[in-house]
Amino acid sequence: MKFSFNEDQRLFAEGLRELLNNECPATLVREVWEDGSGHSPALWSHLAGMGVLAMLAPEADGGMGGTFVDAILLFQELGRAAVPGPVLEHMAVAVPALSSSSFGADLVSGTSIGTTWVDGSPYVAHAGVANLIVGDGRVITGFATNDAHGMDGGRRLATVSGGDITSIRTSVLGVSPFDAMALASAAYLIGLSERMIEMAAEYARVREQFGKPIGSFQAVKHLMSDALLKVEFAKAPTYRAAFSASIGADTTVRDISMAKALASEAAYRTSRSTMQVHGGIGYTWEADLQLWMKKAWAIMRAHGDATLLGYLFALMLVATAVRLFIPMSADGRDVITVVAAVALVLIGLVTGTLAGLLGIGGGVVMVPAMVVFFSELNVVAKGTSVAVIIPTSIMGTWRNWKADNVDLRVAGIVGVAGIVSAIGGGIIADHMSQDLSNILFASLVLVVAMRMIFDLRRDSTN
Repeated sequence: MKFSFNEDQRLFAEGLRELLNNECPATLVREVWEDGSGHSPALWSHLAGMGVLAMLAPEADGGMGGTFVDAILLFQELGRAAVPGPVLEHMAVAVPALSSSSFGADLVSGTSIGTTWVDGSPYVAHAGVANLIVGDGRVITGFATNDAHGMDGGRRLATVSGGDITSIRTSVLGVSPFDAMALASAAYLIGLSERMIEMAAEYARVREQFGKPIGSFQAVKHLMSDALLKVEFAKAPTYRAAFSASIGADTTVRDISMAKALASEAAYRTSRSTMQVHGGIGYTWEADLQLWMKKAWAIMRAHGDATLLGYLFALMLVATAVRLFIPMSADGRDVITVVAAVALVLIGLVTGTLAGLLGIGGGVVMVPAMVVFFSELNVVAKGTSVAVIIPTSIMGTWRNWKADNVDLRVAGIVGVAGIVSAIGGGIIADHMSQDLSNILFASLVLVVAMRMIFDLRRDSTN
């Protein structure tokens, strides 16, 4: 199996980079900020002419017939140039979702501009320049807008009122519009981060202090290397998410959530580190860095921020743990009885409260309790669970005791959270395939092990 992009995909991305170097310099990004449009019609025409906007449209509808794997490097290059306007919304959602509809021909050609409204926000990005808005199961046309003055001048926000609503199926190559935007945003953030690191490196080579370029100082090198490490770590999960979406894998939602969370974290660390390298000048209007930095901050919070997606991923892992202890019926279907549901609530309350009060891991209580309530238990899974839980529980207990961090109010809050997670895990587990359960459980073990390693390393340096 080949785990790399093919030559055509790399050449197309290189061609797009060359186009953007010529047609989307920092001066253009600054220009669309200053004129208040947040969009460049000339650049839009170049992207349409190259076929970038129609990459995900079927060939039968005049598009390139590509998949998310074909498009992911393009999203990354668009981010690297901080391309303004609704290019992500149009390319990743509007075109593939509506290419076969009455709106399709104009969208594929780029003569009509589409944006999205799928994240529950009261504001719509790029509504001021769009001809239509794609929502969940609907398309809005003929609407009025009111500028909301967002953080990023190349991603203008607006409130929308009125308009004609058309009900239509808006699935994007088998994934929801929200997930398609999260995936495209993850790749875009990686591109933004790469360019911010390049800007900081260029500045560090010419800015001198004590008679030497500041790039020669170890502290600056550490800042840049840590940021680059975050970016490189985010790439593989993002490419994996694109592959999962392209083949319709069961893990697509999980993979996209992880990609967006890691890309957002990388962009945040990069913006902080590159700003520190630039010093106070990085905040000024004259510095190009602030254009990329503000765009990164805006997109980090769109279509699922790192905290939200981290909770979603954690909930899926809880569902995996719960599934391991749910008995199977003769036909292989999961069975959650009333007794089992009550047991999950009680277990969530007890383990959550103990975790909040004493700092012990909930799993120390949950594993034996599950054994009592559900007799059928996989021995390997049980052994692995205990092996992961005991050391983390000891570490958590010791830290809370040392920090004198025992609070009844916190215990109550965590107890309620334990109930919610137990119920949520049970519901999700009831609809989860065994293969997905196995993959997520392996991920759980890996995540906990990595967290322990990082915590031990941090403690040893303090």
